[in-house]
Parts: sequence; structure tokens; C-alpha cells
Amino acid sequence: MEEWRMDHAGRLWAVGGVVLIAVLTLIAVGDPAVERPRGPRADSGPVSAVASVKTAIPALQAADASQGRFPDVSPAQRRALALTRIESGALREELADIWIASAVDENVEGWEDGLRTFVGMPDDNPYTDNAFTVTRWQGVHVRGDRATALFWGHAGYEGVNGEWAYDRDAQYEVTLRRVEGDGSAFDGWRLDEVAVPWQPAP
Repeated sequence: MEEWRMDHAGRLWAVGGVVLIAVLTLIAVGDPAVERPRGPRADSGPVSAVASVKTAIPALQAADASQGRFPDVSPAQRRALALTRIESGALREELADIWIASAVDENVEGWEDGLRTFVGMPDDNPYTDNAFTVTRWQGVHVRGDRATALFWGHAGYEGVNGEWAYDRDAQYEVTLRRVEGDGSAFDGWRLDEVAVPWQPAP
């Protein structure tokens, strides 16, 4: 299986022949040669809040990566769609529902760079759907409007041929904040920071 990645400012995957763009501009990746997976810890905080975080995280991760999702149209049409989303402000509006306010600008910049650079390439092979799966929770801590979660999981992407490609499982540590009075699908939670303290070597 072919696999390659760019840096976090415009992450580009080629996995099994499917070119995938996904931007997490606040991601930090541990060195697999030095780091080891962190051990699990017990959940803490109100039971309902912990459950809310466990529901929100895969939805938020998938929503962020969905910014690189496009229908099966020509490369020129995909590029036009990408530029329209950028210039209309739709990209910023969607990311503002996913990230905390202080992180929106950085993520918008990262996604704009990635979309302008990669969408519409002659060999562009986009994904038409995506998902994020948590395979193992290792501790969720909620205190007031802040939460941190340690877990194993992976992203999946459906290519234009209808076939899905998946990242290898990696260990994630995610920090979130809850926006009071927000009635979004994420129960008010927003991504603050996403880190990958350990992932298998390629």
C-alpha cells in the first residue's frame, strides 16, 4: 500500500491510490522511534459530560476532515467549488463550528493553503465521503467547560471509485472547550488542540 504525508499545514495523503487532503493545523505528532503509547487512565467528571465528549470527538474530527471532501466531478469543477467555498466564507463558517474561536484563523489558513494547492491537480483523486472511528478510549477528563481525551482511532476516506481507505490506528490526545448556549450537533464542544503522541512507523 502506498502511503505518504505532508506536514500539518496542508496534510496530503496518498493511501492505496487515493489522494486525500486533510488539515489539522494544531496537530503535533510524536516521534515513534522515541515515544511510546501513553497508558490508559480512568474517566473523570460528570458521567453525562464524559458521554457527550465521546460522542462529539469523532463527529468533530470527521467534520474537520470533511472540508477536503468533494463530489465526483472534473478537477476544474472541484477547484471551482473549493475556491467558491473559500471566497464565500463558507469554509470559515464551517470551521468556526468545529474549532474554538482562537484557533479558527490558523485552521482556515491551513485549509485554504491545502485546497488552493492540491484541489484540481491533474492527478487529483479526491474523497467523496469520510469518517473518523475511535477504536479504544483511554480516558476522558471533563472539568467545567474544558475536556481532554486520550484514545486510539483512525480516519477513513471514500474515493470516487466507492472504495474506502483508512489511516493506521494512532493514539490521539484532544483538548476541547464547550461553548455555553451552543446548540450544534457537537453539543457545544469545540476542538482546541489535536495531538498524536504516538503512531506506528510507516
